[in-house]
Amino acid sequence: MSSCGCERKYPVYSTDALRIHERFHDTSTNGEAFGEVVQVWERVLLIHLLRWFERRKVLDRISKVAFIVDGPLAMFGHPAWLSPLIKAELKRLNAIVRGSTGTDLLILGIEKTGAFVTHFEEIDRTVTGEAFFPKGSYALLTDKYIKERIIFSASDKPYGQDTYFGRKFFYNRTAMAFILIHLHGKVSDSLSNQMRQTKAMAPRYAVKWWKERDLKPPNLDPLEFFKKKLDWRYSKGVPWCQTSKVYLGDSTSVLPALRGDLSRRELGRASLLLTSPPYFGITNYHYDQWIRLWLLGGPPTDRRVGTRYSGKHRDKFAHAEAYRYLLGRVFKSAALLMKKDACIYVRTDWREPTLSITKATLKAAFPTHEFKRVNRPLIGETQTRLFGHYDPRFGEVDLVLRRR
Repeated sequence: MSSCGCERKYPVYSTDALRIHERFHDTSTNGEAFGEVVQVWERVLLIHLLRWFERRKVLDRISKVAFIVDGPLAMFGHPAWLSPLIKAELKRLNAIVRGSTGTDLLILGIEKTGAFVTHFEEIDRTVTGEAFFPKGSYALLTDKYIKERIIFSASDKPYGQDTYFGRKFFYNRTAMAFILIHLHGKVSDSLSNQMRQTKAMAPRYAVKWWKERDLKPPNLDPLEFFKKKLDWRYSKGVPWCQTSKVYLGDSTSVLPALRGDLSRRELGRASLLLTSPPYFGITNYHYDQWIRLWLLGGPPTDRRVGTRYSGKHRDKFAHAEAYRYLLGRVFKSAALLMKKDACIYVRTDWREPTLSITKATLKAAFPTHEFKRVNRPLIGETQTRLFGHYDPRFGEVDLVLRRR
């Protein structure tokens, strides 16, 4: 820290050069300023991590590691002047890695929204609605293509010259689905140290648990790992699927919006309702999936509150009447979109009050249907028991409803 040359001698911090303070406003939420802080932090952190490997003289060992950044490999706004400096430092570090291993650093910036994502979604469709690009494929974009088809420009200056330190490319998002599935789980079948596949523990708890059991993260080649997963998944070819539509959103708002609008959307009434509602007071699904939500663009934190993934319907559903109202509202909205002879298949918990509330709300929504209950007790070792829960009664129940 130093001081300015004026008579007041105000303190001057090195971070003042980022000019993020210029984004603050007295009458707004200051989200822009926060966004620039996160942008700088995530990209500078990558550089410091690589420098740490260099100081420890292990930079040549990361040839099998992929570094993933949330968002494009670029720096925008007031801190954009850092981009050429980051590019120069990455070039220096990459020269060391290439000289030792013959391969380059693998650094990916994942974009989930924006003009490039929209463009890819538009061109990745055949006339029949199927995906155009083969699974596992990618396309490196040229400056000419970007300016003629995505960011229309007649400038002679290469796109992103002052802000980007990486190249743009499209990839089939099937790979993202595989990454999400295997991001964490059994140490032999995922990218992580031993962890539940269905739940991501808090970092401090996970590290403590690993140290107590002397568990080490797997030493694997991520590209080879996913190649084997892809080969196994498609060993018998790609299944034929009818053209369908997927609506992503909160069921309390999506289902009512579809009512009375089926014909305009070229939809028919459904023959099957297959669902598994959240269990009462058991878990916070958004909190438990914080790592996967982060990979999809969420905040890099396991905090339960104070993020855009906290709020209504994003807790442990521990209030009985609110839980009853939620299930009743969703089932009744679904019933209005079903055929009269539709089959209803619901998997739920056999603990109370989850089971009784689920049965009661289903009966109210489908009064002309009869129930069949099928118990699904857990057999053998489970991830839940691995982490210290041994309730022998723990299991699930399938409720199957058919019209009388």
